[in-house]
Amino acid sequence: MFIEVTERRNLFVHTNGVVSRQYLEVCGRSSCQLPADVSLGQALPLAREYFEAAYECLFEIGVKLGQVLWRKVQPAEIEKADENLITVTYNLISEGRYQQARVLLDFATGILPRHSKEFHRLTMVVNRAQTYKWTGDEAECKEILDSEDWSATSLRFQLAHAVLRNDFRKASKVMRLMGKNGEDLDKHAFREWPLFKELRKSPEFACLFEEIFGEPLNRIVVEDS
Repeated sequence: MFIEVTERRNLFVHTNGVVSRQYLEVCGRSSCQLPADVSLGQALPLAREYFEAAYECLFEIGVKLGQVLWRKVQPAEIEKADENLITVTYNLISEGRYQQARVLLDFATGILPRHSKEFHRLTMVVNRAQTYKWTGDEAECKEILDSEDWSATSLRFQLAHAVLRNDFRKASKVMRLMGKNGEDLDKHAFREWPLFKELRKSPEFACLFEEIFGEPLNRIVVEDS
């Protein structure tokens, strides 16, 4: 889609969106998928659906290219690059943009040659599994999880594995082992992280949260007037 987007950009800049012979030839050589009724001299619309698809295409290319160049030009900053990629994809998941996050996390765990820490790699694996789960592909989520030996990881990742496998009984056991400040998973994480969104629906979880943190899961804050 990238080539079509750049060619359509040229149309809007130079011909007010009217299809040119160059647009048709370049898109044809690149096997771009164009609507069947696109013809020379036609004024192309800029629908919201197209705009969003174009944005996602450019966003994906920008993140991927930025990561590759960052790691190549500044290899000593690979940890910063990892942290940036985790932040970007986590924000996408939090916003419900699962497909976009999934594409980047497929790239992060399958294409990038190495990571600064096993912690960062496993974080990306967990978040990748999430994207498949939240888009309804439980089979692929399970396959991703089964590719790792979670028994050899920290309680943090064992908890993530249990939650994504819908094993809430095991998740409860791990939470009790972790306690109030276990591995930097504080009450905010359990209230806000997308990872725990299904767990939060369980009545048992609300009781467990209050048992561990000493306050209700769904706390009401009253602001002074």
